[in-house]
Amino acid sequence: MSEGSSGTRFATRNSRFRGGCAIVIAVLAICAAGVAIPPGRTAVEAALLVADVLPAVPVSPLELVTRPPRFEQVSYTAGGTTNLADLYRPPDDRPHSAIILALGFYPDYTEAPLAGLAQALAREGIVVMMPHSTALEQGHLAPEEVESLVAAFQYLRQRDFVAPDHVGFVGFCVGSSFAVLAAADERIAADVAFLHLFSGYYDLRNMVRAITTRTVSEGEASKPWEPDELVASALTRHLIEGLEEPRDRTILEQLLTENGATNAAAGDLSPPAQAVYRLLTNRDPAQVDALLGHLPARQKDMLHRLSPAYRTGRVQAKVFVMGDAGDRYIPAVETRRLAKSLASETAVEYTEFTIFEHVRPTRSLAWPALLSEAGRLFLHLARVLATIQG
Repeated sequence: MSEGSSGTRFATRNSRFRGGCAIVIAVLAICAAGVAIPPGRTAVEAALLVADVLPAVPVSPLELVTRPPRFEQVSYTAGGTTNLADLYRPPDDRPHSAIILALGFYPDYTEAPLAGLAQALAREGIVVMMPHSTALEQGHLAPEEVESLVAAFQYLRQRDFVAPDHVGFVGFCVGSSFAVLAAADERIAADVAFLHLFSGYYDLRNMVRAITTRTVSEGEASKPWEPDELVASALTRHLIEGLEEPRDRTILEQLLTENGATNAAAGDLSPPAQAVYRLLTNRDPAQVDALLGHLPARQKDMLHRLSPAYRTGRVQAKVFVMGDAGDRYIPAVETRRLAKSLASETAVEYTEFTIFEHVRPTRSLAWPALLSEAGRLFLHLARVLATIQG
C-alpha cells in the first residue's frame, strides 16, 4: 500500500539491461505502428512510458524527446475543506486530456516514483492532478477521500487547459477502490471518461479476513496468503484508532503491538474494544463474519462505505485494471473481484502481471519472462493511452 506506489524510474536501474531493453522497446513500437492497434503515435508514447516505468532501462528516452512540463500547486474545496494538489501540465495552453491520481498510503508527492510518473504523463500531453491527503499520509482510511476525488474531478474539468470530455482517474492500491467509489458518484458518473485501476480491493471485509487469517479464497478453494507487515499494521492501527475510549486504545496497543509484554489484559477492555481484539487475534476464516458483526457500528459503517462491493452508483467509464499475481498488499483475487464486478456494468480490460511487487515493477525475472512482461505492459498501456487521449 505504500505509495512508493506508482512508478516511473528507480535508482536501482541495472545498466546491463540498457541495450537489450531499448532494442525491445524500439521493436515493439515499430511493430505496433505497423498494425491497426494501436495507432502509431500512441504506440510510440506507450513505448516511451514503458521505458520510463521499467527499472531495467537506466535512462529516460522520454526526457530526451519531450519538453519539461509545467508545475504548480493548486487548491480546491471538498466538503467545506480546502485541499491542496500538485498539477503537472504539458508546456502549452491547448486543452488536453486529464488524470486525477488516486493514491495509496504514505504518498511522497515530490520524489520518484510519483512525481516522476506525473511528469512523464505530462510530457506525453496529459494534465495530471495529484491531490494531497493528510489521512493517506498517516496510513488512514477515511470516507473524506472519496469526496476529495469527486471535488478534484469537478475542479479539473473546469480548467481551460483541460478537455472536459477526456477526464478520468488513475488509482493505485486503496486509491483504486476510492476512485471506483468516486467514479460511481451520481454527481460525476456520466462525465468520467476512463478509470485505470492498479491493485485495488473489492470488499474491505475480505481484506480483514485475508490479513487476520493469512488466507484467501476464490470460489471453493482456499490458500495461504502472507500479507506485508505494513498492511497488517495499518489494519491494526485503523481499528484501534476507530475506538472512542482512549483507555481502550492504550490497552489494545499494548496487547497487540508489544507482543503482550504488558500488565494489561483483554478483560480490561470495553465490549467494543474486546470485539476489535477478538477480530485481530482470530486466525479462523470461518469465524470472521461473526466477529465483524460484533464490531462497533462506526467501524462496520466504515468498512461498508469504503468498499466498492456496496456502492449504490454505477460506473459508466471505460475501465482498465492491472493486477499483481503475487501481491502481498492487496490479494490478487480481490483485484479480480473488483474487475469482475465492474464488467457487469461497463467495458473492462484486465491484465495481470508478475513483474510487479504490489505496484512497483521491481520483481527479478529471467530474460524471457522480462521481455514477455514488457511486451504485455506495452500493449496494455498503449490501449490505455489511446482511450485517455481519445
